[in-house]
Amino acid sequence: TFGELKRTFSNLGVSVLDAQGQVFDPAIHQAVGTQPSDEVPEGTVMIQWKPGFKVGDKLLRPAMVVVSSGAAKPVEEKEKPAAEAEK
Repeated sequence: TFGELKRTFSNLGVSVLDAQGQVFDPAIHQAVGTQPSDEVPEGTVMIQWKPGFKVGDKLLRPAMVVVSSGAAKPVEEKEKPAAEAEK
């Protein structure tokens, strides 16, 4: 059944957009979230939840993706409450 579906898509000119590892492009990707990463550069697709589809140059459905927000920032110490700061 899946093979027949792929053949039908191919016959109709439908192509699958594989966003994994690509630079985020809002024209063909829908960001559903961001996630820090030391390995993946900022603005690059880390996870693809659903693939996108195109017919020729026309977008049928954008790829739903999670985008890297770059290296994780260190956690800063929270400010002390005002009562403690006055002591």
